Amino acid sequence: MVYMFVGPSLVLLNKHIMQDCYLNYPLILVTLGLASSAIVARLFAWRKPSLVRPAAVQVLAGRGWFRIALPIGACSALSVAPDNVAYLYLGLGFMQMLKALNAARVAAYVALGDLRGHSTGAAAVVFAGTAS
Repeated sequence: MVYMFVGPSLVLLNKHIMQDCYLNYPLILVTLGLASSAIVARLFAWRKPSLVRPAAVQVLAGRGWFRIALPIGACSALSVAPDNVAYLYLGLGFMQMLKALNAARVAAYVALGDLRGHSTGAAAVVFAGTAS
């Protein structure tokens, strides 16, 4: 339930920071967001270790963090930064409409590339998610 309020709130906050506060550096904004998420996740894991699976702790121990988590975080930041650049030039409603079409684009690419079997039910779910 909290996720339903935090996500849209962060979208509005990012747009406010990018346009009203004139922060024209989207990669910095994305990096700060990912760093704060990592810190909060680490605090939860430190405060209540039972939240973390033992297999995940073993994989990310030592140099595993640099081999696995760091590249994923860096690629995530680099993939979100162009979205934030678009906030500088486009309206919030139009941006959210474009993001909503991502599921349809992915489904079309999978179908065109025949990357895996797809069913009519999966196509209906993608259509319903895009239409809503």
